[in-house]
Amino acid sequence: MNVKKKLGKKKLVFIAIVLLIATFAGLVFWIQSNEEGYYRSTDKAGKKYLKDSFHDGSDLWYCSKKIEVVYKSGSPETPETVVVYSPVNQEEFVKYCRTKTVLEYRAVIDILKRKDVSSTIAKYDTTKAWVKALGHTYINDKDYLKRILPAYSSMKIDCVIVVHSPEGTRFFIENGEKHESHDDHRYIEVQAEEFLASLNKAPDADVTNFWLGLH
Repeated sequence: MNVKKKLGKKKLVFIAIVLLIATFAGLVFWIQSNEEGYYRSTDKAGKKYLKDSFHDGSDLWYCSKKIEVVYKSGSPETPETVVVYSPVNQEEFVKYCRTKTVLEYRAVIDILKRKDVSSTIAKYDTTKAWVKALGHTYINDKDYLKRILPAYSSMKIDCVIVVHSPEGTRFFIENGEKHESHDDHRYIEVQAEEFLASLNKAPDADVTNFWLGLH
């Protein structure tokens, strides 16, 4: 009787270990495949779905909110096949989604997730309201940042984000040390009067490059 109990316990432990390994492997696969836009999908071609990240066949896009997309192609049986979606509303797509291939767009998505920003962006079309980031060519040029924002020269600036709308223009500085996780990153809003006064004291070429460097 004791032998049977021991065998039963060993069997249960073995099953538990197998289930744990399978769950972990599935989680790892889901994270990797979702990150690359390659994953098994039960979605059906031609149907509409709400997604906050999707692959359009060329790029992987992240959105600050779920938008409506149409499932276009991709095989549910082969995870190596890119599952392709297409946004239903182009205006909504341009407002809230950014490609993963541009580093500074991560900060744009973070700012777009703010309720006070998203509510403003929702009111206007993309010609009147937008969120853009200063290109990393200028972010990596520490002398340039010192010239346009000398008061923040002691801060590690990872991105400068501009929110523009008929209601005014807002400026945010992303500050943080960790590049991969961004766990310690925070966004500091600099009042428009202060930001513009600082920017306009810089050489004319720096001011021009700032506005042209936004995307």
